[in-house]
Amino acid sequence: MATTLFDTRARLRFVAGSWAVLGGGVALLCAALLSAHWLASLGVGWSGVVVLTEVDTCHDGEPPQCDWSGEFVSDDGRIHEDGMRLSRPLGARAGDTVPADMIPPLIMISGDTSGASQNEVGLVFAASSAICLVGLLPFRPWTWRFRRRRHLSDGAD
Repeated sequence: MATTLFDTRARLRFVAGSWAVLGGGVALLCAALLSAHWLASLGVGWSGVVVLTEVDTCHDGEPPQCDWSGEFVSDDGRIHEDGMRLSRPLGARAGDTVPADMIPPLIMISGDTSGASQNEVGLVFAASSAICLVGLLPFRPWTWRFRRRRHLSDGAD
């Protein structure tokens, strides 16, 4: 019988581990985005507007979007932060104001209050969490605690 560099079980664990890491990373990113929206809904941070100053890039899509740079100005006028970036539909012009919330450290939530973006991020979070959990299955995490307990009872360090 020929010996291969990786046996089937090792290949399966490598692929599954890669999916678990990828799914976990995407889930963490989505959790950060959802937490920012959640903090904004609780009133953490500052409400204000972003004054659009210049277009960075535009890309096709439905609807077409442009990435803008602008200056955040809080409602009370005490906070001015230049260099904020957000995406707006085509047709926005320099000087337009967009309602936004800024949550430290410099996380911008644009004034889209429809909830559609939060729902999409929530779906991606759920899907990537499921991918992460399925990727962990070949490692049988439910046996880890038992293995450790057995290892310690054998007198090993």
